[in-house]
Formats: sequence, structure tokens, C-alpha cells
Amino acid sequence: QQQQQQQQDLKAAGSIDPYTDLEGPAGAEQGESVLSVAFSPDGTKLASASGNAFGGGKDSCIRLRSLGPDGQEVVLRGHERAVNSIAFSPDGTWLASGSWDNTLRLWSVETAQMVIAPMRGHEDAVTSVAFSPGGKVLASGSDDRTIRLWSPETGQSLVSPLARHSDWVRSVIFSPDGTILASGSDDRSVLLWDTKTGLPSTQQALTGHANPVTSVAISPEGDKLASGSWDKTILLWDLKKPNEHIGRLSGHSGPVYKVHFFSQHLLLSVSDDSTLRIWDLRTPGDTPPCISAFYAPLPLKCVHSHDRSIAVGDEKGVVHLLDVPWKDDVAALLDRWPQTRRSPDDIPE
Repeated sequence: QQQQQQQQDLKAAGSIDPYTDLEGPAGAEQGESVLSVAFSPDGTKLASASGNAFGGGKDSCIRLRSLGPDGQEVVLRGHERAVNSIAFSPDGTWLASGSWDNTLRLWSVETAQMVIAPMRGHEDAVTSVAFSPGGKVLASGSDDRTIRLWSPETGQSLVSPLARHSDWVRSVIFSPDGTILASGSDDRSVLLWDTKTGLPSTQQALTGHANPVTSVAISPEGDKLASGSWDKTILLWDLKKPNEHIGRLSGHSGPVYKVHFFSQHLLLSVSDDSTLRIWDLRTPGDTPPCISAFYAPLPLKCVHSHDRSIAVGDEKGVVHLLDVPWKDDVAALLDRWPQTRRSPDDIPE
């Protein structure tokens, strides 16, 4: 009863509910996880990719859904195993995908067809893909412990593989100005790469997690980096002085699978504990509070946002679409937030 009351209090203060749950064609085959979701840059389309966490399953395709009145859906087929990661190009014309079949593929959003031949070179599963801000470079991280940089126009590798991690690379992301590429790995570290030289931009890796780093994200202004981990925590780093982390976000009771900046000061995270949490990074100190949460019936695997909309995918093939009406007025939310609930420790696990 106490936990139920805590959840009711949190709901009254600032939790969010889905306005749409997408299943079947818009989510994944029944029983298979949604491993990646992405809004198009203009917010008119939502892509989702699915399979199981070990590359198996029957569902090795990508679903592209129009969020307009027609709700049109198309299915992109070509990968031979589960699709781990998807990303739209900055202009929204292409969608990149990385898969357990060791390949990257580039799709036309307009025609739903592959633009070029599959990009081959990784010796193990492709776990993460990301476009540079200008769209001229496509980065991929892999279980072969390397990162590759590709030309999306030709499908050719641009430089030798970036090979400084000692274990699987789980996540890659470019900074907003394109000068830095961040990578998170099962070796429990985050590396920052100089995109001009292909070399690490810091002498030492960013360390502090006790378990594999599952996800990295960089803030819209390019000054902060967040890393999520199997150790159930999120670390914050100042990219101007990345010698040590400046914050630790605790509260999840299971591995953190994905982190994503909702805005410059709001961070999203999803976890095996079946929650999406929203963290307020404006609070002074090294323990930013969780200010809102969405409770799902099942563990959540991925998250992405556009404007005030958030998409989260769960382990049984459902994409939950959420609307956050107070995104641009966090102060108003906090005015309604009970003082006793500003600590992440007060949020029920």
C-alpha cells in the first residue's frame, strides 16, 4: 500500500502517461523487444527496430510510421538478423541501421528502399549508428570492439577502424559541432575521439562505472555528456574538463539501457526496472533529482524524443508515445512538486 501511495503521489506531481501505444506493425512482432526508436528531424515520422538482445528472433526489419492523420506504415526489410540501432540523417532523407548481421544499411525515407549496398567491414554485430551533424559521416560501434566512420554517399570506410576499446562498443554519438565522437563500451569506459584525426581527444578514458557502459548522450549545447550503465547509474561529465564526472544519477533499480537529452537541462533514461525517468540537470550539486517518471508494464529498452514527444520501446514489442506538456516550464512543475520527493531516493523502485 505504501508503494502504491508513493506512485500515486509521483503521478500527481509530475509523472506522464502514454497517449498512444503502438503494437504490431508500428512496434515489433509479438514477444520481441523494440531495440531502437527514432523520430525524424521534423517530427513527422517515427522509426522502430526490433529483435531480441542476442540477435535472434524472426523480426529483423524496421518499421517507419507517419505520425500524421493517415498513420501510414512501411516496413524496411533487408537485414538478416535483429536490428540494434537506427538513426535519421540530419535532413531526414535517409535512415541508417546497424544489425547483428554485422552490416550497416542506408534507406531512403521516401522510397523505403536501400540507397547503397550494405556497408560491410565489422567482424561482429553493429550495436550503434550515428550521423554527424552535417550528415557527411556515419559512425558505427560494434561488438568487434571497434568504431568505423563511413561515407553515407558511397558506403566506403573513411579512416582505419578506431580501436582503443578493450571490449564491445555499445554506443556512439557525435557532439553538436561534429568535432567529438563519444563511445561507450563494455570495458566500463567512455572514450572521446577527435573526428579530424581519428585519435582520442583526451589522454585518459572516462571511467567511473562499475559495469558496462550501455549508452552515451551529449547535450544540445555540447557541454555535457551522460553515460548510462549496467551498474544502474548515470554519470554526468563536463566536456570542457572531462577528467572526472560531475554528477551521479541514482534511482534506477535495474540496468540503464539508454540515455537521451530531452533538452539542454532535462535528461531521459530508460531501464530494465520498467521506468522512464526525467532528470533535472539545473539543480546545483552532484545528485540531480528525478522530477518525473513513466511506469511501463515491462522493461524499457530505448528512448528518443522530438519537441515535447517521447517514444520508448519495451521488451515485448510495444512503442509507447508520451507527451510532456511542461517541457519548457520545468519551474512550474517543480512548484507543484512536494519537497519530500525531490530526491531520486524517494522515487519507488
